[in-house]
Amino acid sequence: MRLDRREAIRRRVESASAYLRAGQCLRTKLEDFGPSGTVLDILAFEILLKALVLAEGKEPKFSHDYYEGWLKLDTETRARLIKYASVRFAGHSDFSDPEKLMTAWNEAFTKYRYDYEVNETRSIDEIKRVSQQWFSEELKNQRWDSEAWDNERSKKSNETADFAFYPLELRGLAEAIQAELKVHVSD
Repeated sequence: MRLDRREAIRRRVESASAYLRAGQCLRTKLEDFGPSGTVLDILAFEILLKALVLAEGKEPKFSHDYYEGWLKLDTETRARLIKYASVRFAGHSDFSDPEKLMTAWNEAFTKYRYDYEVNETRSIDEIKRVSQQWFSEELKNQRWDSEAWDNERSKKSNETADFAFYPLELRGLAEAIQAELKVHVSD
């Protein structure tokens, strides 16, 4: 017996919400859980995006190509999501290039969960050197005063990182999709 669309969407939202809670829980611990929190957040985003595509009556088949899924959404829906997410993290996020964001999330989801493979060809000294170099550049790029985050400087550090996953943008769009889905599953 096939679930009706509303119930299928509701189950996806519940599943994604559990992944988001798990990722948040891992980030509040002092232990190092590696990329687990990020991977869970991206997985939750994927499930939410597929739920919204389904809610709009389209086939939610796009694997981990989030931008392909994004383009399945109605133009008006995409605009509402961007507007909601932009307000949520105003001044600290950049939604001007959804394709870049979603491509980064795809890369992070498919490769960051196997982050040890990135370092297989690097010696321990090389890993430390690359890490220290990136962190040193990152510190130079940040403003440590009361002024707002400098988006232009943060973009540069994202370009040189092994993985860039734009956590505020990810969270903003996930929350926006959750809000949009409430309209589709409300009784």
